[in-house]
Amino acid sequence: MGWSGPDQPFLLQGQPYFMTDPKPETSDAWRAHYSLDPDIAFLNHGSFGAVPIPVQKDFQEWHRQIETNPVDFMGSVVPEGTDRARAALAEFVGVPAKQLAFVTNATMGINIFARALQLSTGDEVLATNQEYGATQKAMQYWTRQAGASYRIQEVPFPAMDKEEWLDTFWKGVTASTKALFVSHITAPTAFTLPLEELCAKARAEGIATVVDGAHAPGNIDLSLEQSGVDFYTGNCHKWLSSPRGTGFIYVKERFNKQLEPLVVSHGWDPEARSDEPVKEYVNYQGTIDPCARLSVPAAIQFLKDLPMQEARQRNHHLARSTRQAIADLFGMPVTCADGQGWFSQMVTAWLPPGSAEKIGDRLWTKHRIIIPLGSAKGVDLVRISVKEYNLADDLDRLVAALRAELL
Repeated sequence: MGWSGPDQPFLLQGQPYFMTDPKPETSDAWRAHYSLDPDIAFLNHGSFGAVPIPVQKDFQEWHRQIETNPVDFMGSVVPEGTDRARAALAEFVGVPAKQLAFVTNATMGINIFARALQLSTGDEVLATNQEYGATQKAMQYWTRQAGASYRIQEVPFPAMDKEEWLDTFWKGVTASTKALFVSHITAPTAFTLPLEELCAKARAEGIATVVDGAHAPGNIDLSLEQSGVDFYTGNCHKWLSSPRGTGFIYVKERFNKQLEPLVVSHGWDPEARSDEPVKEYVNYQGTIDPCARLSVPAAIQFLKDLPMQEARQRNHHLARSTRQAIADLFGMPVTCADGQGWFSQMVTAWLPPGSAEKIGDRLWTKHRIIIPLGSAKGVDLVRISVKEYNLADDLDRLVAALRAELL
């Protein structure tokens, strides 16, 4: 994992590294659907997304309609529209609509799940050492409230073999493990974890699975019911590119009896438990701006019309090429293996030690590049998100900037 310095002569000589876009004309057309500043290289879709113009218009039209008659809209349009949006999203991620509900974001979803686990003193929740800060804190909080333990198992980095990854993580399981808490796609390292295999092992041991899928919807294909996961939450504002403030939870039906409202509102009845707790205990949380949720079908349709699989393949190609260019630039290994589905449209690359501190905000202030820098196991990383609006020039700009700042 140590940095041995660059070993590519043409890069040392300052020659540009040109990314190859397999569909440059299509890419230009895709970019026209977004409002992003053309002067910046926006390579951080993974944080807050970017909403396509057709979805913006749908969102704005809902806002226009609500102001023509707020009472009728909230009382009549919203319930029906929300059910239609839930049905569209449920089909997209592969679950029964009655087991899916909207939430504001995945952080809220993990808070709901942590309570539904019904932990008690002596129980353990096992997590990886690559979880997202906010959701990890949520799980730690509710675990502590229950008198249970939150345990962290270090997993392989770099990630090369999924069987090795599973075996290493499973070493943290004990007789007290009640639930596993993992990301579907890890935020700091951008690894797509082996969800189905993990859920199968957990199910065989009677251990519940809680998955933070913040980066998955729209990024990779999902068949959540088939995956065997027990509790899954995802964001729609990231790779699905819906308006912000839209996320969802999916709960396997056998856990319905354990689900309780995080915010008590009209969906809860003091006299009788709901037959549809996912919908009534989660969807109904007082007055909110419903328009982002109502625009989710438009976001799904936008991706389908690209078409989605063609865009993903192209984005993966550019992400993979960029990762390799950075690895070549600094003479460092890649962070995960090819060919095992470790990444799709978001990937990390190693940087020389101290890079994040050295370049700080310079990628933005000097080079007009939006991209996150981080670290894993003491090694600096850059996380690269490639969406259909990104051109090969954006990625060439990143490689050129890293060369200029760090060599």
